[in-house]
Amino acid sequence: MKDTLQPGISYEHRFVVPQSKTVPALYPEADEFLAMPEVFATGFLVGLLEWTCIRAIIPHVFTVEAHDGVDLISAGRHERFVIYREQFDAKVSAKRHRAHPQVLLLQ
Repeated sequence: MKDTLQPGISYEHRFVVPQSKTVPALYPEADEFLAMPEVFATGFLVGLLEWTCIRAIIPHVFTVEAHDGVDLISAGRHERFVIYREQFDAKVSAKRHRAHPQVLLLQ
């Protein structure tokens, strides 16, 4: 980590939301999603916040906010950790072999 990375760093990332990032586009195979309004989907918002954090600094960002041009629509803390890539990849690989490749179980 460079000495220039300090708490309080800020970064602005602008993104115009296309139709492909709206709620109906999140799961177009689900009628429930297709019936929803065409607004920025939370699932894509999370990805946008991650993208912003990645662009801002690696490996740490402390707080993030998202505005829709009128209101604050999301705020939170984002933390990153230094990992040992080989160890991390080995754990992910072992987990992948234990899980069914096409099933995500939500309870």
